[in-house]
Formats: sequence, C-alpha cells, structure tokens
Amino acid sequence: IYQKNGIYHNVIDVQYENSFLKSFVEEAAEKDRERVAKFFSQENVQNIYHHNGKRTIEFRTWKADKNRYEWVKFRIQFERQSSNNELLMIAYSNDINDEKSRQLEYEYKAQRDGLTGLYNRQTFNQFVDDYLKDKKSVSDYCAYMIVDLDNFKSINDSLGHSTGDEVIQKVATLLESICFNSGYVGRFGGDEFVIFLYAQESYAEIENKAREIIRRIEGIKMDSIHDITASIGITFVTDEKHHRILFDKSDQALYVSKKSGKCRYYVYVNEK
Repeated sequence: IYQKNGIYHNVIDVQYENSFLKSFVEEAAEKDRERVAKFFSQENVQNIYHHNGKRTIEFRTWKADKNRYEWVKFRIQFERQSSNNELLMIAYSNDINDEKSRQLEYEYKAQRDGLTGLYNRQTFNQFVDDYLKDKKSVSDYCAYMIVDLDNFKSINDSLGHSTGDEVIQKVATLLESICFNSGYVGRFGGDEFVIFLYAQESYAEIENKAREIIRRIEGIKMDSIHDITASIGITFVTDEKHHRILFDKSDQALYVSKKSGKCRYYVYVNEK
C-alpha cells in the first residue's frame, strides 16, 4: 500500500518489481532513479523490516500537473492486518519541495564565493582532499594551479572597485569554462584563484590549459590603458595526500612566475 497526494493505492495484486517499483523509478528524476530502485527493492525492504534500516528517502519525482520535477519524501512503515495478521508495507509520501529548495540553496551558498559563485576555500580544499584520498591510478594526470592576476591593485585604484569586481567575475567565468568538465575551480579571496585538474590525458594537456588561461585573461579589456594578465604556479600531482602540500608547492612556482616577468606559468620542480 502506498499513499500519494492523500490517496491510498493497493498494489498487493501487482508484481512488485515490475509494476510497483517500475512506476516509482520511471517517475523519478534520472539522477535519482538508481537510489529509488535500490531503496524500494524487495531486498532493502526486507532489510529495513528485519534490521531496522533507514526508512526514509528523498528524491525528485515528476509532477504532471505542474510539468516539472519536485522533491518528495517517502517513509516506510509496517503494519499487520487485524483480519488475517498479514504483514503490509506502507509507503507514505510528503511534499518537501519548498523546504528542500531552501536547504539546497543554503548549502549552495555555504559552499560558494559570494562574488563569483566559485567554490570557497573550505569547499575547494575538501574536494581536493577527497579526490586525493580516492586517487588510485598513476595514469590519472592531475595538477594544482594558483592563478594570480598581475598588478590587480592598479585596476582597483584607477578604475574603481566595481570595475575590479567585474574583472574578477570575468576571470571566474572563463576559468570555469576551461575547466568545468574535469576540474574544481575556487577563489581564495582578492585576485587569487585555485584550480585542481583531474583525469587529464597528459601533463602536456595541463600546460596547454595554463597557456589558454593566460591567453584568454589577456583578452579581457576594460579600457584602452590597463592590460589584464595573470601568472600561474603549477604542481603536477604525484603522491601528495593533502591540499596544503600542493598549495605550498604551487605557491613557490607562482613566485618564480612573478619574478620571471609575470604573464606566464611555471611548473614546480622538486629539488630533492
């Protein structure tokens, strides 16, 4: 028996996996379907009953009357019929779309830099550490980059902080466009950005991305006087297991880029 929108539906006379479960999975959003199928599977329902497993699930389901997906929460409980003592599973649904939307918005803002929408320091560092912990393949070429705008103070001093903010936002947009499918991009404050690239084909591909970043930042024009350029420090990931090590190495490489004339990148070299 399941209750949806205040109406009870008896599905005792249908095949559980092929009829009842199929209807739930088909109505669920594509990214949620595997979770829904696993939760409502007979194996999991029996586990919930015998071992007091988790009894609730939240997912997005199709609302035909609104022509969109909305969040719902299902809760499973078990009751025995008084007439024949037969055990029933009852699945109750609640509409949680409004509260879930507020929760997701709060979580998004908590993870993001307010000006650019990039990951903030804490979230970026956590993603990098999680990736490093799970990294297993030596053929998975990864790199950590620090991107720092050159002479950015002169932009703020000459054109104003609102123009400076606009430059920061433009840089953030292009960094995401270059790295969106295989990297994390964050802003640590001011004009300092960080990038973690993963699943690259080679170290040469990583350096090509660095060249593209430098070239496209040079293409940002706010007036006819001020050039906008960036310097980059790069560390190729080997066996590091913490973001702090990669940041420190990339920071050293960035220092070399700045001292060598700016508007360029430098790859950290282990001197041991």
